[in-house]
Order: sequence, then C-alpha cells, then structure tokens
Amino acid sequence: MADIIIFQPQAEIDAAGNLRIFINLCQKELKVFGAELPFKEDTWDISDSINLNGHGNKRHRLVFSNLETVNDDSPISMAEPFLSFAKAYFRYMQGFRPVNGTGPRLVALRALEAALRESGGDADPIRSDLHIFNRAAQMIVEKYSAAAAYRQGGQLEMLSEFLCDNKLTTVSVRWRNFIMRPKDTVRVGKEFDERRNDKMPTQAALDALPEIFLRAVEPIDVIVSSVAALLCASPDRISEVLSLPHDCEVKQKNIKTGVEAYGLRWWPAKGAEPMIKWVVPSMASVVQVAITKISKITDESRRIAQWYESHPNQLYLSQSIEYLRLQEWLSMADLRSIFGFTQSNSALAWCKSNSIEVDKKLGKMYVRFSHVEKSIVKMLPVGFPIMDKNTGCKYSDALFVMRTYELGSQKATLNCMIESVSINQINTGLGGRVEHGHESIFSRFGYTEPDGSNINISTHIFRHYLNTLAQAGGVKPN
Repeated sequence: MADIIIFQPQAEIDAAGNLRIFINLCQKELKVFGAELPFKEDTWDISDSINLNGHGNKRHRLVFSNLETVNDDSPISMAEPFLSFAKAYFRYMQGFRPVNGTGPRLVALRALEAALRESGGDADPIRSDLHIFNRAAQMIVEKYSAAAAYRQGGQLEMLSEFLCDNKLTTVSVRWRNFIMRPKDTVRVGKEFDERRNDKMPTQAALDALPEIFLRAVEPIDVIVSSVAALLCASPDRISEVLSLPHDCEVKQKNIKTGVEAYGLRWWPAKGAEPMIKWVVPSMASVVQVAITKISKITDESRRIAQWYESHPNQLYLSQSIEYLRLQEWLSMADLRSIFGFTQSNSALAWCKSNSIEVDKKLGKMYVRFSHVEKSIVKMLPVGFPIMDKNTGCKYSDALFVMRTYELGSQKATLNCMIESVSINQINTGLGGRVEHGHESIFSRFGYTEPDGSNINISTHIFRHYLNTLAQAGGVKPN
C-alpha cells in the first residue's frame, strides 16, 4: 500500500495558494496509483490498483471528462484549474478512503465542475459555495437514477467537507446532501411488495432457461445457461460464481444416513471466510452437469494459462503448429493458424495495429516470429498468473477462464490468449444489450415474452428471486 501523506493547509495563505500546494503535493509526492502515474494525462489506467471481481480483463480507467460529454466517443476534459484539483483530490482520497467503485466520486467532481462553469466564472474550486453545490446536486438528480444520485450526493457532501476542512474555498461553508434516499430502499409495505414482484424473473424466462441449458452447444450458450443454473441453485452473487476455482466441487457422505451431500467451495464477495455451500438435493444433479459443461468448455484455456505460467516469455502454440516455433519468419497464413483467424486480411490487420514490421518476399508478406511472440505475450491479463487477488486463484486453476473473445460475436476467438469471464458478458448473454444489437441466449434459441418482446434478465435477479421464495417460506435469506 502506498504511503499516506497528510495535507496541512497553511493559515497564512489564501485558498488559491493552498490549492496550488495541495495539487503539487498530490502530483509529486503521493504514490497512490503508482509512482509512475501520468498525472498530467486526462485518462489514468488504474487497473493494477483496483480489484474488481467479475470484470474479466477489462482495463479500469479514470477519465477526467466533463459531465456533459462523459458518454461521448471523444469526451471533453474538465476545465482548468478544476481538472488538476480533481486529479489531486481523487488520488489523495484513494489513499485515505479507497473505493473500488470509482464512479460516484468521479461524478461528484464532474457535477461540481459543471456547476462552476455554468455560474459564469472560471472552473476554480475555490469559488465553490452553497449555491454552486446545490446546482451540482441538481445536475446529478437530472442525469442519474434516484439510487445512483443518492450515492453520488454523498460523495458531493464529502467533497464539500474536504474543501472546507482544508481551507480550499474563499467562503468556508459546509453543504449537506439533500438528495433523498430512493423509496425502493424501504423494504416494508405494499409498494415494496409491488416493486419486488416487478424485479422477479418473468415466467417466460424461467420456462426458457432449462430448455436452453439442455440444448446449449456453443461456448457462449453453455457458459451463460450454466451460470444461470448455478445462480438458480443458491442465492449467490455473480462475482462469487465467476471466482470459483476449477476444483470447486465437494462430496461428503453422511455417516448416519449414507446419503452423499454435494456442495461447492465459495469465496464470499464481501470478505467472509471461504466456505462450502451445500446444494439442495433437488438441484445437485443440475449443478453437477453445469460444472461439467463449464469445465469441458474451459479446459483448453486452463492449458494455455499453464503454458504461460511455465513459459512466461514464450508464445503458446497448439500441438499441431508447434513446429512454427523453429521458424524465424512467419507468413500471414502461419499467423492465422496461431490466432485462429478465418478472414484472409485479419493477420495483416493485427500486425498493423500492433506495429509489427512486415517484410515482403517474393510477393508474400512475412513477420519475425520473435516480434509476434513478444507482442502476444504482452496481451496477458493484468496481474497474470493471478486471476483473483482476494483468493490468490490463478488463471490455470479458475473455472471461468476462456480464450480471448470466445464469448463474443464481434471478434474471432484468439487461440493463443486467455481472459476471465466477466459479469458484463453474462448479463449480455441474458439479454442486457439485445436492444443494442447483441444477441442473447433467448434470442438465439427463439424465446420471447408472450407479447413478442425480448426476454431480458440480469444476474442479480436470481438472487432476488431465491431470497423472495425463501422469505415466502419463512426462511431467512443470505
């Protein structure tokens, strides 16, 4: 963990002077997010410093864009001097009050910067007052859901306290979060019962899932339907499921009854000790089939991971093309064999995007094996060979590890590289992005709601569903 340095405002210096000192301290002396953090850049890759279970190999970046363009393809950065303050504040607070979910803190900064600009003056944090903070909160309410706005309002209040405590505003005022807690956090009464029912999976989804589970053949369908089966067996968080080790199954015979109990080894998402969760007998066979299906689909990926663990600087080649390792030069056809590309121009396109020098000989294009090997090895996931920092589980021991792009339809599967399965991939498979042109397991197998609309459920809905059934039966949910 990086050393924490405390900022001490100087009473004899005005707010602008203290702000300059604070920014300078955070830029030059703090080591949070790493000593080599490119402070002056407006996008920070903090993947090595943030541990988000279930997010696969997705890089985690902080983009210091303004509120209006945050979702644009080319967002506009916050205006100075607020931009430098925002970077300093985020780095400083991550040392004192670290968060994995960086969104609310960043939204609070964006909203305050937008309110300062809208007020007609410079985007200077020392101008922040009650009016500015009220407007920032209003912008948050207008742009985000009630639940998100409430959390972001809490971060906005924390930001106000920081500015006040450290004498970084011309007028010393403390703003309090007035954004109301959303009603759906109240868990009693008729309205809550109605909201709870609205969050339940539809009957069409419940009818379709077991049929898809039995019929699934393609990797994406097998993985998504099998994850759904696991989530239907126990009210667990999706991040816990995706963190399962390959050897997660436990069988234990009851000495008195002779009945064999079946369970899975779990690492709870919220810091509890590892445990064995026994599966109810009625679902045990389903879970066993699901684990078997997943294992079969992911076996090759674990072999690839084992190769890179043993040969960290050498490219993985399947047995059928191992002979390529002895060649100094590779043709585009050789490269397609390594990756598994099917389109003739894919290999050359990859070379160009990775700045691989191409040599033309006798009308054909070649690249050096050593250059290709070096570029591919660099593609290994952040933190490899460890997949889960919390448990220490390696990619070679993980249940949910796939070849890169194997679960996507937009790009060809890479036969020589791996990635962990992410929550987004599962939610997409369950219909989360079908409105944006991404197929789900339901659409691929021809299942819809009775009115013809798309079936769309999320991974969290299973936990909600099982807990609701448990409560109806008088059982206290997890």
